[in-house]
Amino acid sequence: TEEKVREVLWLVRPPVRPQGRWVGPVYFSAAEEREIWDLSSAASRLAALSLRGTLARGHAQVVVAEDREAALALWDALRAERWLRVAVREKKEYQSWAVVELLCEESIRAAPSKPDRALELAEAAVVAAELAPGEEKWRLRVLGYAQAHVGNAWRVLESLVRSKESFKRCRTSWEAGEGGDPLRLLNEGRVFGLEASLCREDLRLPEALALLGQGLEVSTKDEAGYLLINKAKVLETAEDYEGAIQVLRDASSIVESQNLRLTFVLRFDLAVNLGHLRRFAEVDPFLPELRGLAIQLGKELERLRVRWLEGWVAAGVGRVQQGVELLSVVREAFMTRNLTYDAALVSMDLADALLQLHRRAQVRGLAKQMAPIFESRGVHQKALEALRLFRQATEQEVVTVELVRSIRRYLVRAQKRPDLEFIGSAG
Repeated sequence: TEEKVREVLWLVRPPVRPQGRWVGPVYFSAAEEREIWDLSSAASRLAALSLRGTLARGHAQVVVAEDREAALALWDALRAERWLRVAVREKKEYQSWAVVELLCEESIRAAPSKPDRALELAEAAVVAAELAPGEEKWRLRVLGYAQAHVGNAWRVLESLVRSKESFKRCRTSWEAGEGGDPLRLLNEGRVFGLEASLCREDLRLPEALALLGQGLEVSTKDEAGYLLINKAKVLETAEDYEGAIQVLRDASSIVESQNLRLTFVLRFDLAVNLGHLRRFAEVDPFLPELRGLAIQLGKELERLRVRWLEGWVAAGVGRVQQGVELLSVVREAFMTRNLTYDAALVSMDLADALLQLHRRAQVRGLAKQMAPIFESRGVHQKALEALRLFRQATEQEVVTVELVRSIRRYLVRAQKRPDLEFIGSAG
């Protein structure tokens, strides 16, 4: 019986009085330490140490689950705070590692459509991490985790300088906390993946691929889907479209069993990479599925991008008039939303389709309309020069489908390379 065991265990009580201690985010009181030691000291001290570790892990898992449940219970209150960082600094119940984790998760969710809110959530997570109790190395690890999400929010807000600064702080904290997360509670693969996204935006592509490789080595299955899609985006940026297609196809078995948004992103990115190679016949069959996913997501911009894809593909497989109609609508919608670079790409797709129908006058009118709009909306100088060349070619009646497609390829490459020049001519 337990009482008999306790009588025997009394003989092998630890010679040193147990003290309270931190293990990562979990505090073991002196009484809990004594209890764990007593229950794990059967047979021999060596066996006791092994059993003690098992009992400690079991206790820690219970406490971790309780911490996460408590954080979730606070979410409605956190979401309602007008000054979130101030509230986190003032209210002790917000100062826990699990609240940091929750705020970071919500920052990731907000980033695509509400980047300002993503930044607010991530900065509040940093405040919570600075004030959360725990072992010092664990606290540094949590702080680095929060700082990675601040860096990600600045990246989405297109402030790469601030993003780099945040990731520099992240790496300092994260590395100083090495060994501080023995329970592997934090999503380590995400930290690598978020910094890889910054490297991709900054065109440090080999560094991005290296970070993603590190992330995949330590990621959970859930995170692996995000990392593989990120890897495909890096390869697309490097113009390795075949490589990107292969990665996306390899990732499909993981991603398509996870969540709706990730499935949409994978299928859309696969279609775009196939489109870069003009393999439109492979895209056409799964456009209805992609349209359905966009409708389920309920985001207008996603539906609009799918319509762009439908127009691009329609023109590519021979349904040229349908392509013209779809691309015309999408182009106007992008212009209304001030999505200037997207509008420039759609304009090239529309010009391509119009030339296939031998409507040169419409192409000339399109080129004339484009120039002042793009000049007023901050398109960089080298890209403007390519668009002016397109207009010149239409006016001289020498514009060709080949020229339009070469300018489109250039615009895809030049979006993140403002110093890249277009090598081509109007005639």
